[in-house]
Amino acid sequence: SKSGPYTYYIKCQDVNGNKNRASYFIKFNVASGPDLTSPVIEQYNIQDNAKIPYGKKESELILYLNEPAKLIGGCKYSKQNKNYNEMENNFTCGSARGYLNLYSCSGILNNIEDNKDNVYYFKCQDLAGNINQESQPQGGFHLIGTLPLNITSIEPSGTLYTRNVSLSVKTIGGASQDGSSTCTYSLSNNYDPNALSFASTTGNLHSQSLELNSGTYSLYVTCKDIAGNIATGSTNIDLQVDLSAPLVTRIYTEQNFLYLLTSEDSTCEYSNRPFSYGQGNRMPEDSSKEHRATLGQDSYYIICRDLYDNEIGLT
Repeated sequence: SKSGPYTYYIKCQDVNGNKNRASYFIKFNVASGPDLTSPVIEQYNIQDNAKIPYGKKESELILYLNEPAKLIGGCKYSKQNKNYNEMENNFTCGSARGYLNLYSCSGILNNIEDNKDNVYYFKCQDLAGNINQESQPQGGFHLIGTLPLNITSIEPSGTLYTRNVSLSVKTIGGASQDGSSTCTYSLSNNYDPNALSFASTTGNLHSQSLELNSGTYSLYVTCKDIAGNIATGSTNIDLQVDLSAPLVTRIYTEQNFLYLLTSEDSTCEYSNRPFSYGQGNRMPEDSSKEHRATLGQDSYYIICRDLYDNEIGLT
């Protein structure tokens, strides 16, 4: 308890329900005693065992103590578990309560190594001179250096004869060493604040379906892992999308066949009644400009479909 006067008010009740009408009170004073306990680090602004981006050599750390410490060297750290007075690096401590009603001490942890468990040992001394004999936390404070995150492939690229694009990305390395990350894509740049997340992007394979019109596009991809490692890349595609149905350039009969010529490679079907594509009789040859059907019907209903699923029907 804190020092100072205390008053407690008491009322009692027996088993028969009789109770005091007036309160009894007890008054006493608590005198200040010597501070014999060393400071306790209650919180950190970075979690123990946090993963640090590749290439980052130092990181600011704030310790939050249960009591004040001296301005310079109230807390110290080392990469070896030494006595307080032998530790090489100082924190700077504040004298007023702040976050969570605690006292803060800030410093820079240096010499962070990539792809390694970096261990730091902290010890503090309060204003009464009480020093931590054991490091806080026990076993040291760990910052995990990571590998770089890399994009190994972005597909597709080049000229595509479709408007339906399946964008796929593969990543390796990073904080989890297996490429696990989340990716976004943009038509503007790699740091577009309005970039969109891939529909599937939880591990090291990322995919997104796009429907685009004819034209040339640059697709920019940005991936980020849990440590903050970032990988960027892009791909260029030229979409040549055919939205026009094939044209019938000639119809004629010869011997026992009806011949039909189209302006582009297509596949045609026929029937003696109206039908939907896929339900008629196939006219050889598939994916060609020349098609034929056996003569012998009074009526011919014909549908031709090109390589881009554009259809034309005639009777």
